[in-house]
Amino acid sequence: MLTVFGAGRFQVFRMVRLPSALPFIFAGLDIGIVFAILGAVVGEFIGAKEGLGYLLLQTNYNFDIAGMFAVLVVLSVLGLIAHFIIRFAQKPLVFWAQENRVIGA
Repeated sequence: MLTVFGAGRFQVFRMVRLPSALPFIFAGLDIGIVFAILGAVVGEFIGAKEGLGYLLLQTNYNFDIAGMFAVLVVLSVLGLIAHFIIRFAQKPLVFWAQENRVIGA
């Protein structure tokens, strides 16, 4: 309809295509940011001399269960913070998308 009214390709992209793709873009960002943290930790497993992944390996080798769980809690908190930052940015930009809520559960 926009092309019938004389809108250009950029206007069609800005008014129709980008807003309809935003929920999927944010879903990908939400998954991707958590996988980025996981990838950084695995990278530290392989070749780092410091960092949370290295610390996780060291506590595992030393059988320091409390230290290992402390590192895992820190990594979980980092993942949750990253998730909520994406959700916080999504709310004003994709205000028309419905949230998936389970009613009665």
